[in-house]
Amino acid sequence: MKAALSKRMTALLAGGMLAACFPSGMGQDVYLSEDFSAFSLFAGAWSGPESDTAHFMVVPSANAGGAAPELVMGCGADLGLPKINDTVRLATSPVLLGEKENLLVFKSFYFSSKSSNKRNFGIEVREEGGSWTCLYAKRTSVSGLQTTEVEKIRMALPDSLAGKTVQIAFFLCNSDPVSADYLWYVDDVMLAAYSDSADASLRYQGETYSLEEEYSMALELTNASTQAFSRCSGYYAIDGGQPAPFSREFLSPLQAGETVSLRIPVPEWAGLEGGRRGFAAWVASLDTVTVAEPDTLRFSVVKVDSSRRFPQTPLLEIFGSVYCSHCAAANEYMNPVLEAMGDTVSVIKYHTTFMGNDPYATQTGDDRFLWYYSPSDGLPRMNGNGAVWPKEGPGAINALRALLDTHPETFLSIRFDTVYLDADGHVRGMVVVRSTADVSGLEVFVALTQGAVGGEYHDVLRSLSPVDGAFGLSFEMDSSCLYELDFDASYLEEEAREDLSLVVFVQEGDARQVLQSASAKVSVPGGGGVGNEDDGDAGAYSGESVPGVSVYAQDRVIYVKNNASSCYQVFNLQGHLIYEGRDASVAVDAPGLYLVRIGAKVWKVAVL
Repeated sequence: MKAALSKRMTALLAGGMLAACFPSGMGQDVYLSEDFSAFSLFAGAWSGPESDTAHFMVVPSANAGGAAPELVMGCGADLGLPKINDTVRLATSPVLLGEKENLLVFKSFYFSSKSSNKRNFGIEVREEGGSWTCLYAKRTSVSGLQTTEVEKIRMALPDSLAGKTVQIAFFLCNSDPVSADYLWYVDDVMLAAYSDSADASLRYQGETYSLEEEYSMALELTNASTQAFSRCSGYYAIDGGQPAPFSREFLSPLQAGETVSLRIPVPEWAGLEGGRRGFAAWVASLDTVTVAEPDTLRFSVVKVDSSRRFPQTPLLEIFGSVYCSHCAAANEYMNPVLEAMGDTVSVIKYHTTFMGNDPYATQTGDDRFLWYYSPSDGLPRMNGNGAVWPKEGPGAINALRALLDTHPETFLSIRFDTVYLDADGHVRGMVVVRSTADVSGLEVFVALTQGAVGGEYHDVLRSLSPVDGAFGLSFEMDSSCLYELDFDASYLEEEAREDLSLVVFVQEGDARQVLQSASAKVSVPGGGGVGNEDDGDAGAYSGESVPGVSVYAQDRVIYVKNNASSCYQVFNLQGHLIYEGRDASVAVDAPGLYLVRIGAKVWKVAVL
C-alpha cells in the first residue's frame, strides 16, 4: 500500500526538503507549474494569505505518479498531525489569468483510515480578495477509502474568472465530530490556458523549458592550512539533487592564508527563474590530500545571475567537510554517531544568510542549523526539517530517528558479494545488511527467485527461515550482519539456472513495511562470476605485508586477519568496515599466498 498509515509516517512527513521553483519562461499560456522538486511554503508562487504549514509539506516519495518529491496534506492523531476543526489552505500568490478558457491539472493519490461524511479535501479558487469557491472535493465516506490508482485530474476554471487575478488553494477541512485520518498526495500541478493542441499536452507531460540566462556558482576558498595547494576537487548539489563533481586548477598555488575565487557553470539553474534555490557545495580534496580537518578550508557559495542582479552575498558558508568543530556541545552527541557512520555522513554548519534573508537569525551559537550529506546518495539535507538538533537525551535520539525514518536508504544498506552458482547447483554468496543506528525489530528476508527482478520478486524458488507462512529471518542489528547464503538449485533445469537472482529486503512491524531492498543476478560458471573457489587468485589485491596480519582479499571485499586476537575484519574497497567477527582462519598456501576461510568459503589472498 503506497500510503501506509503508521507512527513512522510522522517522521516521514517531517523530513521533506523545501525550496522554491516556478518556471516563468514557459510561454504565455502557462501561469503556474509545480513539480515540488524545489518548493517553499510562504515563498514564490505559494506565498498567498491564509496559507498553513502544519498540514502541508513536501516528502521524498512519488505516490501521486510524478517524480519524487511531492506535496502531501493530511490530518489525524494516528499520523501525528493536528486535528482540523474548520478549514486550512495552501494558497498560491495572485495569478493573472488570460482571456482564454483556463485549466487546472494535477496528479492525485489519497488514503483514509477513518470514515467521514463531510468533504475532507479539495481545490478552491477565488478572485483576489473575494470568497473561496470549491472546484473539486473528496469525501472519505468509507473507512480505508483510497484511490485504487493514480488520478490525473483536469478541471476548468469558471469562465467568469478569465482575464482576472485569482488564487488557487488546496484545502483540508473537517467539520465531522470524528476526525478522519487521511493523507492526500499531489504532484505535477499546472495552471494554463485551455488548448486542444498537442503543445498543451506536451507541456503537461513535462516538457522542459529553459531560460537563456547562464547561471554559475562562485566558490571563495580560503586556505586555512599551512601548506600550499595547486588543485581542488569536490561536489555541488542543487536542492538536494544528485551531486555533480567539479575540479579546478589554481592559476598559481594557493598559499597558506590566501583566498581564491572559482566560478563553476551550473546548467541546472536553467528554467528556474525567480524564487529561492537551495544548494550546497563541499571540497573533497586539495591535490591528493583528503580534506578532513574542519579548519583546513573555508569557502562561501554565491549565485550569479547577471539579468536579475541578485545581491552577491554568500548564501552558505561551510566549515570543513567532516563535522562542525564549532558546535562542541552538539558534537557531544554527534561524535559517536559520526564514528559509527564512518564516511557515510558528514555534518556541516549552516553559518550565514540565505539569499539575504536569514530565517534563523534569532538562533545563536551552538543552536544553529546542522547540514549533513551522504556521499552514498549525494543528498545534502538539513536535520529535522527545521528543528534545531537537540544536544543530548531522548530528543537527540528522536531527531536521529526522524532522519532514519525519512531517508532509510542513507542509513540502511544491503550489499551483495560473491553471488554465484557452484558446480553442485547450489547458489552461494554473501549479503551484508548494515545500519548506522539501532534498528532492532527489523526482519531481513532473503529469497532465490527466477525471472526478471524489478520492484518485487518474480517467482520465489527458495527462501530462508519460513516465518508465519512468509520467508525471512528476524534479527536485532547493532551495526551490520553478514549472511552466507546457500540455496539448493540443483533441481532446476540447466537453462533455468541461468536466470536466477537473489532478492533481499528489510521490513518492519506486523505490516512488514519495506524499508530497503536489493537484488543481485546469480553468476553462472563461465559467465564472469566472482567468488568461485576455482577462481584461484584472480582479482586479488596486494598490499604491504604487516607481521602477524593477513590483509587484502579478492571478490570486491578486503579481509584483514589479526593472528594474535583471532579476529578478522571485512572492508569494502572504499575502506569502510562492513563486518567484524572471529570465526575465520588464515593458512599459508604458498610464499606470498594465503587461504582465508570464513565458514565454508575460501579466498586466496596475495600479500606482497
